[in-house]
Amino acid sequence: MSSRVRAEADDGGWEAEAMNSGEPPAGDDFPLVPDAALAHQRGRAPAMRYHPWSADQGVELGAVTAAEWYWRCPVCRVWAGPCGRQAAKRTGMGHRHDAHDRPAALRTEACQAARRVCGEMTAARLDDMTTRLTAAHGLTAGIVHSAICRTATAIDGLRSSCDDALFYTGKDIGTARDGDYLRPPHPRVRALVSAIAAELGHPGWLDESMAARARR
Repeated sequence: MSSRVRAEADDGGWEAEAMNSGEPPAGDDFPLVPDAALAHQRGRAPAMRYHPWSADQGVELGAVTAAEWYWRCPVCRVWAGPCGRQAAKRTGMGHRHDAHDRPAALRTEACQAARRVCGEMTAARLDDMTTRLTAAHGLTAGIVHSAICRTATAIDGLRSSCDDALFYTGKDIGTARDGDYLRPPHPRVRALVSAIAAELGHPGWLDESMAARARR
């Protein structure tokens, strides 16, 4: 009995064939994948004749042939491929983390931090504040959520400081670099942090904090 027949008898034919298909090793296939194969697609994906879509660590993987694998996001349904199985899994997991899991975690962290200094804060109120701040300051929701978290933690004063909020928000926006920690903040950073403090019920907090620093 051939190795493939034995593998199919064990209900693992696709795995055995993929291992013997001449596909590059897992550590080598990623750099060789054409950019076009990793571009996100929407709509109907090719029929996964070789290996039907199945869940694998937060994404879905499927294959047209032993060497043509695709990933699909179960959250937003974008997909990409074809490429090797390991490349499909890595890029799919990267998309899931960057586009969905990390933003959700940042939103939760921002809401928890904001609630410590603003008892009336709710998830809905946070979303409304984020929408207004992203539009007013031309930033992404992720940057605003991080800035909310840092500003609220600095206002709380137990684990962070005004200098931390200004410097790391500046790094996120791109106006600060390593070594700029105690330099005056860029006007964009100052405007954002000041607006967040006001939204959290602490108008004037930033000016008072910076005045206190100047007196030291």
